[in-house]
Amino acid sequence: MLACLAVSMTAGTLLLSWMEPTPNQATTHRTLEQYLKQARAAISSSRELSPIWKGITIVSLSEPVQSAALTAVAPQHNVHFIVDSAGNVVAYHSWRRQAPVDLAHRIHIGLRTSSATGPPPQAQLISLKTLLEEINRAVVPHASSARLPIALDDGSQNSSRVQAIRSALRGKTGRS
Repeated sequence: MLACLAVSMTAGTLLLSWMEPTPNQATTHRTLEQYLKQARAAISSSRELSPIWKGITIVSLSEPVQSAALTAVAPQHNVHFIVDSAGNVVAYHSWRRQAPVDLAHRIHIGLRTSSATGPPPQAQLISLKTLLEEINRAVVPHASSARLPIALDDGSQNSSRVQAIRSALRGKTGRS
């Protein structure tokens, strides 16, 4: 009886792991609508948006990649959002409380990668650009065509990473 239970549990685990998409499949097949839905969900995690925001700072965080569920309870890096290398967006407590993390009242977005070298993955750049567009749509008054100023704070001074981020923000993300 116990052997049957062990065999069925093992078979079930193998079947589920076979059916689960790999990270590459998940990011390659993600549509722009899915990126948009994810960004809107992260932004709307705050009940009320504060009118205090003066700009956006993008920070590079070179750390081992964790799942989105684990990063939601990990120590905050003085950021409001984190975009991981797979393009997942997590809104942190500081965003939900609408609490500034600096005296300049800037929204901080952390780009988490497992490597300090090379440009960010395409999925991360698309998520970042979508998140920035949705933040501006939500925070800037609707009658205004202004946008929050964006600053890049890449402590690694990795020129290929900074260049890729700048290109993505200008709309050159390499997608068709």
